[in-house]
Amino acid sequence: MSEAHSEAVEEVARRHAEVRERLVAMSALLREMKSRAAVQEARDDSERAPYAAALGELAEFFTKDVCELMRLEEEALFPPVGRDLNEIGGPVAALEIEHEELRHLIREFAQAVGAWSCGESDRGSIASVLVSCAERLRDLLRVHIEKEEAVLFRLIPRVFTRADARRARACVRLWRSKMKALALMVFGGGVGILFGTVAFAQQGTKSMERQFAVQGEIRTRWEGRWGELLGQPFQIGVRDAYLLTRVRVGVDVRPTRWLRLFLQGQDAQAMGFRADPDPPIVEDTFDMRQAYVEVFNRERRGFGLQIGRQELCFGDERLLGAFDWGNTARAFDALRVFYAWPKSRVDVFAASVVVIEDGAFNRHRAGENLYGIYGSFQGVIPEAVVEGYTLWRTRPRVVGERGQLGDADVVTVGTRWAGALPAAFEYRVEIAGQLGRWARERVRAWALHTQLSYRAASAPVSPRVLIEYNQASGDRDPTDGRRETFDQLFPTNHDKYGIADVVGWQNMRNVRVGVWGRLNPRITAQLDYHSFWLASGRDALYGAGGTPIVRFSSADRTHIGQELDVDVRVALSRALALGTGYAHLFPGRFLKRAASGTSVTFAYTMLTYRF
Repeated sequence: MSEAHSEAVEEVARRHAEVRERLVAMSALLREMKSRAAVQEARDDSERAPYAAALGELAEFFTKDVCELMRLEEEALFPPVGRDLNEIGGPVAALEIEHEELRHLIREFAQAVGAWSCGESDRGSIASVLVSCAERLRDLLRVHIEKEEAVLFRLIPRVFTRADARRARACVRLWRSKMKALALMVFGGGVGILFGTVAFAQQGTKSMERQFAVQGEIRTRWEGRWGELLGQPFQIGVRDAYLLTRVRVGVDVRPTRWLRLFLQGQDAQAMGFRADPDPPIVEDTFDMRQAYVEVFNRERRGFGLQIGRQELCFGDERLLGAFDWGNTARAFDALRVFYAWPKSRVDVFAASVVVIEDGAFNRHRAGENLYGIYGSFQGVIPEAVVEGYTLWRTRPRVVGERGQLGDADVVTVGTRWAGALPAAFEYRVEIAGQLGRWARERVRAWALHTQLSYRAASAPVSPRVLIEYNQASGDRDPTDGRRETFDQLFPTNHDKYGIADVVGWQNMRNVRVGVWGRLNPRITAQLDYHSFWLASGRDALYGAGGTPIVRFSSADRTHIGQELDVDVRVALSRALALGTGYAHLFPGRFLKRAASGTSVTFAYTMLTYRF
């Protein structure tokens, strides 16, 4: 049985077990009611109340959970089995008829419970109807579950196609997402009610509106890729086109001047994506994206604390960012302590990146940790920001160049400068070095980013012209026990090294020339040219996510290619934004060797609504 088959069957079997437990409880309740005839005709609400409450819970379970279980079976399991057995008929048709009979009995049972609980005049006859209906419902459910497990579960592995498996997985994960969404809503609602009530009592309605806010985002993006699928090797003629959707809902509660609670849920889906199953970068059915508590004075100065699931974004996000372009984005389980001045701030944190696992609660992976100190200072140099950082990343059980197993401890030390120069020029510089160990190997790596730009504010479209150079070291000898490939950590790379996302900040050299302009108050456009080389021909080409895409034992020709990007953004309103872009990577000699005759094309159109 495949993973998708077993996932659907295991979910239905688990819910069958829940139904059996409720049937046992209902049988015990019916025996007690029948043995105490006075309960059936009780006129005293206090005597009837415990039974009414228990019956009400059963009626709600059958009406919601059992009916939803039947819908899941009808959408995911019945069609494939019915399709393959249509010549002989029988099992699926009989099960569908029993579903309709069960729905009728559930409605009848719920009505009888309501009538008896409300204390209608003829309680004795109503109780008889209730008991009779409950017994028929119990008996039919028991037999029906036995039929499904004896017949349906046996046939599913034989008849399921890959399309059936995808549909079953989607149905199961949709149900799980509803459960997670319900938990988040209950938690968020409880937090909101608790602190909203306190705030209202203390400050009044206007103050509460400032201290309690609901925010959200609905984003839809179509993407097309030709020549290279996301993070995979280059292939001539390969193509993919798909639709990505993302919904976020957040609750921001500030009950006092120094306390903030933030909760955010996210649902990310991919439709038409070529991979099966869809990778975590594009799909994660409703889960908790952020949930943290912040203790910090609203004047934004002094000591502060932030603990829980949160984003970590520093500098240009070349090493640490939320990767919001990605459909599932990125978050960390982290403890952050900081001290802020009016123009400066120092953060100290311990964190672990959250691993996306569709169909289950996302969580971090034990041993994969990130510790850091990051300082940002304005005014040290006129009209500039100076930043410095030390980041320590640990990973268990990595594999070295020679196949040795061990742990990784890598420290990144760096600085970033960004500021203004005379005559409307601006600059950005970031330098980072890495040392430590990877299994039994020494780590010695580095990276560089430099940019010089000029903004002509008096020109009609206020153009900003830039020239940029980026480099990250690669391994010059993959057998010498010395690891020289720079680790880009957890970046937001999409707008850094070409929007086609073919190249990351590892083993690369990149020259970029671009121009940005505001065509009118609502429309901006960016045009970029990139040229890419490998820093070392004996190391791999690494994608935007840091995954090696192509590797040769030795590459004399290191020119990857030249990329041309066009990116346009339109502010349709304060809440609604449209984006569209196109990129084409013309192959260099290295890429031609990897897949002769191929080139890479990427296009997208995105609509985002925020509230």
